[in-house]
Amino acid sequence: MTRSWAANAPVDQLLTGRLRAKDRQSVLDGLSSGSVDIVVGTHALLTDDVRFRALGVIVIDEQHRFGVEQRAALRDKDANAPTKRPTRTYW
Repeated sequence: MTRSWAANAPVDQLLTGRLRAKDRQSVLDGLSSGSVDIVVGTHALLTDDVRFRALGVIVIDEQHRFGVEQRAALRDKDANAPTKRPTRTYW
């Protein structure tokens, strides 16, 4: 029997300040356990309760809305993760 392609698909989540407490906790648990592969979020990613098991790469879009201190706070969560900042928007 062949394995379904979905079994190997990345698990992605959205983390914003508008999530209900139960949903937020579910995302936080997934980030800290490593079961979430991709997270897209707002400044909610900067809060102290966000813990990454293994942060692979940080991509910051709209850096004019994301200051130097915020970028440093995110990098502090995992100093080994490379940071990418697009230089222009393509869409």
